[in-house]
Amino acid sequence: MGLDIAHLISSISKLALRKSRQKEKNKRNKLNSQIKILNFNEKIINNAKSKLNNWLLDPNKIGFSPNKIEFTNSFEYNNIKCLVFKYQETISSKWILAIVSDVGILSKMKEYNKNKELEDAIELLEVLKN
Repeated sequence: MGLDIAHLISSISKLALRKSRQKEKNKRNKLNSQIKILNFNEKIINNAKSKLNNWLLDPNKIGFSPNKIEFTNSFEYNNIKCLVFKYQETISSKWILAIVSDVGILSKMKEYNKNKELEDAIELLEVLKN
């Protein structure tokens, strides 16, 4: 009998995990259908990078120029153009996500995750819009 209960719990857990993964996949697919990937020239990217650096210099942000800032992606979402960056505060720091968009610049000091880059960037964009 104990084996049957353990098997039932295991089956329920697997089903819940599958539903959770499917829900995340559906969310990503919906976002991807609303995103248009853009290609900006180097001048626009460097200008956005400079704006991000200046924004990070504010004492209410990190208060200094980060060790590195790297451009990772660009897209349009709900008619708003957005450039995605990752930056390191120091040489040994984790990479942090930031965006420069038509509606502003923002980083919530959240660790950069390549697999969720666009999803996380859209979350930041939604904060800026509201």
